[in-house]
This record gives sequence, structure tokens and C-alpha cells, in this order.
Amino acid sequence: MERNPDTDYGPPGSLAHYIETFDDLEIYSDIIAESVNRCPTTQTIILLNRCLNSLTGSLRERALSVLRKTVNDSDTGELAESLLKFQESKGV
Repeated sequence: MERNPDTDYGPPGSLAHYIETFDDLEIYSDIIAESVNRCPTTQTIILLNRCLNSLTGSLRERALSVLRKTVNDSDTGELAESLLKFQESKGV
């Protein structure tokens, strides 16, 4: 996704649902967060947001921090800002 950010991978729902089935969601959320840090794409930001729906504590804060940094990205900042507002409004 980093190498081909404009490729249509289809809706991220199927991949997100698959990732959510893993017991070690924290491992996958870290991998997704690292990808967003390197090269934010619409798909990876949406996947990070889906992980945030299940994360708590320091893992959640770490993922939110990545999302906050992405707000300034010229291509994905608007999406990141919208999802950040949503996640912060949850107050988890």
C-alpha cells in the first residue's frame, strides 16, 4: 500500500475484519502505525482507525499519536483529522 498508494485495493472492510480476528491485535496495530508513519495512505489510515476502535491504554495512545502526526500530511491529512476527532470524541 505504501508503494502504490493510488491503487484501488477495494474497501478496507474485508482486510480490517480479518485483522480484527487476531488475538495479537497490538502487533498488527504497531505494523500499521509504522506504515502510516512512513507513508500515510487512505487505506492504512482507515486500518489504523479500525485498530483504534479496539485498542486501550498505551497502545491506543501510541496509535492516536501517529494519527495526530498524519493530520499535517497534504494527501491524507483531512481524513486523518476527521478520524482523529472521531476517536478523541470517544474518550476511551
